[in-house]
Amino acid sequence: MSFSKIKANCSAEKLLAFSKKHYTYINQIFGDASVRKIIEEEYPTTWEFKVAKAGPEFGNSFHHTVRDREDPQLIICSGEDGVQDLNKNVNDTLCQSYSLMNFFEIPIQLSEEKGKLKQIYHETNQRAMVQMYRNLLDGNIEGIDFKEILTNEILSDKRNKKLWRDFSTSRGNVNMDPEVLFKNIEDTLDEWEDYGYWFFIGKGECPTHSTYSAEMNYLKDRSTDVSNELHEKYDMGMQDVNVRPRSTPKPKSNSNSNSNSNSKSKTKKRGQSQSQTQGVRQSARQSARLNQSNKP
Repeated sequence: MSFSKIKANCSAEKLLAFSKKHYTYINQIFGDASVRKIIEEEYPTTWEFKVAKAGPEFGNSFHHTVRDREDPQLIICSGEDGVQDLNKNVNDTLCQSYSLMNFFEIPIQLSEEKGKLKQIYHETNQRAMVQMYRNLLDGNIEGIDFKEILTNEILSDKRNKKLWRDFSTSRGNVNMDPEVLFKNIEDTLDEWEDYGYWFFIGKGECPTHSTYSAEMNYLKDRSTDVSNELHEKYDMGMQDVNVRPRSTPKPKSNSNSNSNSNSKSKTKKRGQSQSQTQGVRQSARQSARLNQSNKP
């Protein structure tokens, strides 16, 4: 895509409008405690979601992390890992998405580089987030129809009519009609991938020509290493929500490989080997333990 086309797609007004849609349809919904509980139950891994009261660096709000069920002291935090740095990226309120990536063990790229190269890593992580949400909505994770489950357990319950606010219009509530809601989520993902990712990078502004040039040079240098990027194809909502009683859990396979589904991750990405996945988890564990050991 040419720089002129990128500039045509991005403007301060469009970024502001996108930020409100993102907060409405991504942060609010996928940060909702009940939605995340559904994800934990339908896609069991060794990880579980944990919410902590954040300090001033996160506006004294809530911060999303994941905790290892087998080792409760092991907590993976995007802030402590250096992935989420509000001093560098002032609008990076993506802890919901970072924690989901860690839950599904989708690699998060972290660069010690500074400036424009580090911005490109942040863009790459966001594109992986977009694909993760698409895979979830399209039923590409474990073959589970997430849309149907969310519809049956939350959207179809009339008591939840005013569950989520519509921040994109600054008035009213989100339309809970499944067709409308999922279309709005998908449109938000399209805008995020097209130009919205700039809102979460740096000062949240559209790119300059120098930024674009640096990105193109970087992508050219990495063109021979595309295979390593295949995983890309893959504030806290604590509202009171009425969830319909869950039906009897779907029977799991009786094969020995699935007998310990609560202690072994089920969500290995297609095309990713067991050793690769273990490497991702091992890296996350080592990073978390290092952060814990460095605490005063």
